[in-house]
Amino acid sequence: TAAGGFMKEFVPLATVSLANEHTHWRTRSTRVKAQRPLVIACLRATGQRAELPCVVVLTRTAPRQLDDDNAVSACKGVRDSVAQFIGVDDRDPRVTWHVAQAKGKVSVRIEIRARDARDDVYDRARADVLGGAA
Repeated sequence: TAAGGFMKEFVPLATVSLANEHTHWRTRSTRVKAQRPLVIACLRATGQRAELPCVVVLTRTAPRQLDDDNAVSACKGVRDSVAQFIGVDDRDPRVTWHVAQAKGKVSVRIEIRARDARDDVYDRARADVLGGAA
């Protein structure tokens, strides 16, 4: 990643909640597949690489916000693309994923930073609340 373990890139991409979308599956699949080369090209253009373990924050920017589960759904294609850029499956425990939202011009901000001790504390606390192991 960049100096200080941080990379940020804005991708001019509209995201749509897959959970509430009532279109044919092939239409959805085509849109998500079209996102992948754009996201990867934008990340490669930074000239930086992500190092594991890391934290990825996807910030969906649009005129209207979605509820949290729809925001995650809307960013699924971007998440898969970022995972491919990093060289991992999006289930890899070395990557912590967060989705945020902002109001504004349609885009997705991708932030990748090195994990630190704060993230480990958060993951352990979350696992305790959810009844799982960190």
